[in-house]
Amino acid sequence: MLLHPPSYQRTQLNDFQLAISRVRDYLEREWFARQMAEGSKLPPVRLISKELGVSNAAVYAVYRELQEAGRVVSVVGRGTFIAPGHARHQKLHFAVSLAVNSELQDNWRNEIITGILLAAGEHPEATVRPLGHGLIESEEIDLASLRSEISRIDGLIILPMRHDLMGHLEEFCREMGKPMVRINPPAPFQTENFVSSDYYRFGVEMGKVWLESGRRKIVLLGGVHAPSWVQRIAGFQTAMGKHPERMELCCASGIGYDDGYQAIKALLESGYQPDAVFAFGDLLALGARDALREAGYSIPGDVSIMGGTGSAELNRGGLSTQANDYLGLGRATLNMMIERNHRGGESVPAVYVPIGFTPGGSTRPLEYTIWKQRKKL
Repeated sequence: MLLHPPSYQRTQLNDFQLAISRVRDYLEREWFARQMAEGSKLPPVRLISKELGVSNAAVYAVYRELQEAGRVVSVVGRGTFIAPGHARHQKLHFAVSLAVNSELQDNWRNEIITGILLAAGEHPEATVRPLGHGLIESEEIDLASLRSEISRIDGLIILPMRHDLMGHLEEFCREMGKPMVRINPPAPFQTENFVSSDYYRFGVEMGKVWLESGRRKIVLLGGVHAPSWVQRIAGFQTAMGKHPERMELCCASGIGYDDGYQAIKALLESGYQPDAVFAFGDLLALGARDALREAGYSIPGDVSIMGGTGSAELNRGGLSTQANDYLGLGRATLNMMIERNHRGGESVPAVYVPIGFTPGGSTRPLEYTIWKQRKKL
């Protein structure tokens, strides 16, 4: 049956081309743009003719066009159906919402959003807007309003957020058949529909840089258990190879400066003497740096320190840190959403964006030199 057909007056016979245009617009809007499943049966000719106020001949003409283009197949006595592979016809326009909350660090969030918006400028068929009006900022989730918001969009991009809210968003998108793309790895076992910095490869490369530059007691300092942290640990483990004793995990109680300071201070008091520290976040790294300096270590002479957030502000303060391609993440995310839209919501493989090395005063020039040489290999 027709889905919300517009009300038209019947056209005159000399308005045949206008009638054809009306039928085309209706089918694009109500069937192909809604990405109906392959094999979906289109409305009978007489029903479209009646509802749109056009002649049967106009409807037949459009159905013949679609059949010649391979977008529909007609079966005598049964009707006209969307052809395999053509239910995924590209929409003329679609709306994407961003689900973002204020728990994210400002620079991380804002840079990625900027990348998404820049990409949207390169794809005029996509409209990007925030999800709802404070729906994901309040402590109590208004599920009815959230469901209503999801129903009015064509796709959803989700930045990291609390798990209960994430679960509701995923559930609503799944129920309504809305494609969704997540930023950062959602879980180790998932391999589709997300864009992430390549944390594992960065761990491998940074671990090898430190080994090649003579570091042998490498501390990984983390304050949260997240898939991105797990991937970085796995990368360093791969770099260590048959010498896992060269790597030490140090757990902080949080991700702030004091957390890094206290964690490294306790590690030093236990007798462990590191010569390299990679911290999950830049603030952790700064706390670790000051704890080491108080204990008499020279930075970076005795100990190299690398932050994991990629904050340009902290880098100006002398901290070496990983260089996250935030704009690249944003562009890759919207491109993935556009691809899923073109494919009728079909899943696509995950995309991993390379991470760079921003040198500062907390690592030796030799380490950056080795990093650049390895990138040329």
